[in-house]
Amino acid sequence: MKGCKYFKYTSAVKGRVAARLITISKSTNLVVAYCATKALQASENLSIRQNGLIRFLKRDDVSDLMVNDLLHYFHRDNVAYYDEIGKSLKNICYDESITAEKKKVITLYMADHNFFSQADFLLNSLEKREYNRANAPVITGLIEALGRLHVKEAAPLIKEYLNTAETSLQITCVRALGRLGGEENLLFLLNSILRFDFTVRKEIIKVLVNNSEAGIPLLLQFLDVNQKFVSYSRDQSELTIEMEELIRKIRSTARGIRILLPAKVVNSHG
Repeated sequence: MKGCKYFKYTSAVKGRVAARLITISKSTNLVVAYCATKALQASENLSIRQNGLIRFLKRDDVSDLMVNDLLHYFHRDNVAYYDEIGKSLKNICYDESITAEKKKVITLYMADHNFFSQADFLLNSLEKREYNRANAPVITGLIEALGRLHVKEAAPLIKEYLNTAETSLQITCVRALGRLGGEENLLFLLNSILRFDFTVRKEIIKVLVNNSEAGIPLLLQFLDVNQKFVSYSRDQSELTIEMEELIRKIRSTARGIRILLPAKVVNSHG
């Protein structure tokens, strides 16, 4: 292991040294394999680095922290090789033997390090994947990554994923649309707000507050329109169960808006 740590900081990972590290990286011992794989990332041969990374990612005992760390050493944050590294990360995502959970980590890494050149790949991946429990992690990662990279073309597909029954995925979609911004996306969120449970409604309110220029006027409009609706409903002699549930949601959402809006906005609005 000490030898692996030494080679991690040198450029001597080639020939017999590389061959030895490759053998060690296949160890059944997780820590030994991890150290050898990290040492291989010092190689100037991209193929050696990529194959070492793929080999490690195929293990079933790897943590997300390990994956992120190895991606950092693989990438090296080298601008000169940005496109080449982006293509390699894309190729790794194509490997069907790598789990959806690890692919999620890779897609988020691509977003966090601004691999804009892979935006089309990420969008195409989301378009082609069918949502199910096995694919859920990578789909969540793709939606989040597309939001972070501000891929506006992803908005229609992200809106479709809001129809899933998974609260965590709904929240991811809301946040992604918030990052994409734009009046159309924000208005869509506001118009959809009463469809969801309070956890998602609260996230929509947060997104609209954070997109203050367009979002806050929409929230104030919601308060005005629905206050009139609730007042009108009170005057009705009988309300259906569905109408009572709608009024309950409106009141709950209005309270959430007043809590999350800046105090000066609420006070001036009345």
